[in-house]
Amino acid sequence: MCGILALFGTWKTENILAAFEKIAHRGQDGYGFVDDEEEFHTKNKKEFFNQVRKKQTRKNIVLHNLHALVGECAQPLTENKSLLAFNGEI
Repeated sequence: MCGILALFGTWKTENILAAFEKIAHRGQDGYGFVDDEEEFHTKNKKEFFNQVRKKQTRKNIVLHNLHALVGECAQPLTENKSLLAFNGEI
């Protein structure tokens, strides 16, 4: 089962990662996040955490860790001003 975390408003990076660590066991096939300024996807958990840590605070962030059963789809998905993160296969 995938893990999804959405935090709205401005959050300290250390608090974001502490919350995300609580659901990190839910998927280890890929990691991604989208905030007001950046979108990032990787298959490497350490690289993911390092990218989130590049700023001391993040605003309106959605994080996803993937548990792939059939294929791999990097999430959250974005297009224009739309965002989708879900637990399931496309």
